[in-house]
Parts: sequence; C-alpha cells; structure tokens
Amino acid sequence: MVNKSELPRITWFDYVPRGITPYQMFLEALDAIGENVNGIFATWLAKQSTCEYMLWNYIVDFYETQELIQEDTTYSLKGNEMHNELAFGTTISPLDEFRDGNSFLQWQDLDHLQKYQQNRMNDIHDGKITEYSMIGEIAGLKIRGTFDALDVASGTLLEFKTRARPTIPYFHERRNKMQLLTYYYLVKNYDLVQNNPDFPASCLSEYAKIQYLYQKDSSLLGELVIHVPYESTRYFKIMEYFKEFWLGQRRPTFSLKYCTLCKFCNRCFYFKRFYRSNYSKPRKKDQQDE
Repeated sequence: MVNKSELPRITWFDYVPRGITPYQMFLEALDAIGENVNGIFATWLAKQSTCEYMLWNYIVDFYETQELIQEDTTYSLKGNEMHNELAFGTTISPLDEFRDGNSFLQWQDLDHLQKYQQNRMNDIHDGKITEYSMIGEIAGLKIRGTFDALDVASGTLLEFKTRARPTIPYFHERRNKMQLLTYYYLVKNYDLVQNNPDFPASCLSEYAKIQYLYQKDSSLLGELVIHVPYESTRYFKIMEYFKEFWLGQRRPTFSLKYCTLCKFCNRCFYFKRFYRSNYSKPRKKDQQDE
C-alpha cells in the first residue's frame, strides 16, 4: 500500500480532502482566466488516453497558475505553419484577432464564439470548413474543441498530423483517434443553441480521416480512415471511464509506456518508483508528431 507521506506534493491525495473534482478544478481555472464558454479541451481527452496521471498534473498546473502555456519547439512551429497552409492557404494565420496573449482561442461569451464560427463558414478553403471551434456535451461532460477541416462535399471530418520524420506514428494512434472521434461527436450532436446554427452539421458522413504529412516537403505519408459506427461503442465506453476520473470517482491511472513523452517525470511518484528504461532521460518533445 502506498504511503501518502512518500508521495510528491502535487498528487491526487492533495485535492481529495477539499471535495473538489478534476472537472470542477478545470472549469474554475477556465473561469479564472475569463473563459466563459466552459468545456474540457478535446486535446486533453487525447492526453488522458495516454496517461491520466500526466493529465492530472496538467490540470493541477492550470488550476494553480491559471495559465496555459504553448510549448513551442522547432517542429511544432513548422507544424503550425503547415496547418495554416492547409487551413487558410497561407503560413500566417488570419485569426490573430481572436487570440489572446497565451496563444489559444479565448471565448469571452457565446456571442464571441459564434462570430468566430461565422468567420470560418464565410471563408471556406479548398471546399473545406477549416479550424472550426465548437462546444458541446459528450457523456455528460462539457467539451470544446477545434477540428482541422470538414470536407463539405463528402462530409468527411479531417485531422492533420505533421511529422518531423517520414514515418507514420502508430504509437500515437490511440491518442489521435480519441481526439478526432471527440470532434466527430461534437459535430454529430451539434448544439444549435450554444453554437452558430448555420453550420452544416447534417452533411457529416460516417467516415473521418487522420492524414499524416511530412514536414520536410508537405507530402502525404499516409492516412487512417475511421468508420465511425464501428468505433462508436468502444468510444463511448472509454468516455464513461474517463468521466469517472473527471468526477473524482476514481484515482488517475498511469502508464509507464509514455514516460518518455511526459514533462512531469521529476515530480511523478510512479516514474520515480517504477520506471525502468535504457533511456538516460526522457525523449525530447521535438521528436513527437505535431
């Protein structure tokens, strides 16, 4: 049995006595930075599919500092340029007016969000609605996210992942699928009250794609095609399990497999006690797909 005195300062046990859940912590942190459109980031649900203890540390940092810092690397900056090229036809995003100083989209209210959504529908690029942000509810949790593209003609939802190396990252497949399926169900169950009602959610097909692109020459390395009905039962079972964590009904699980990708190793009890590897230190983030 784990001795609580052996655990580092920021742990699950530090917050349980306060009677506050991770979900409450996250929403309170959003409110503290002036975000009045509440919802868990879809990208953070993707983090949860790798290691919940890593996600827990992200939540604690956000709750304690009320800051979301963009962790830019050479490869992430290149990836952002490629995303802009695919979304807008230019490496420079024209959406800076919607951004705040922390480099993420901020919605002071639903009206501001819906104006942004109208902007994206008025600027269809290459037959696609791109960089479209939404809010909705899945498994009883408020969730927000921004999908990369929706091909209006085919109804296919697209997620672009750029790669520093010419390889397809099967290691990240679970995380990437979780993110894309979350976007899919935000569109599938599109909230007409909170979101702009003119969005063509009815054109959504049963298929979604993750496309992997090589940063060096923008070539398509390959794509993962998801037939969503086949994945739906498994996805909602995972979401119900994830929900137990967010509502404080169980402790976060951990996965030593992802320690090489985590920035919290120096304060992670599980890493210090159990991790064994040939690596002398965690792998650099630059080697991840962006």
